[in-house]
Amino acid sequence: MSTRVVIDEDKCTGCGLCVIVCGASLIYMDNDKAKTKRYFCIPSDCVKCVEACPVNAITLLA
Repeated sequence: MSTRVVIDEDKCTGCGLCVIVCGASLIYMDNDKAKTKRYFCIPSDCVKCVEACPVNAITLLA
């Protein structure tokens, strides 16, 4: 099962912590905002980006 990564750009402060912890290299920074390279994360059971985000800008959807 794939997990969709949703980033709320209005909440994102551009700290980059999600990029640092993302083992799948799914998240990158663009104009000081986190973005995703694709919609779905692999592995689907990883929540490191959600845990690292200090402003709760990242949501994972099944």
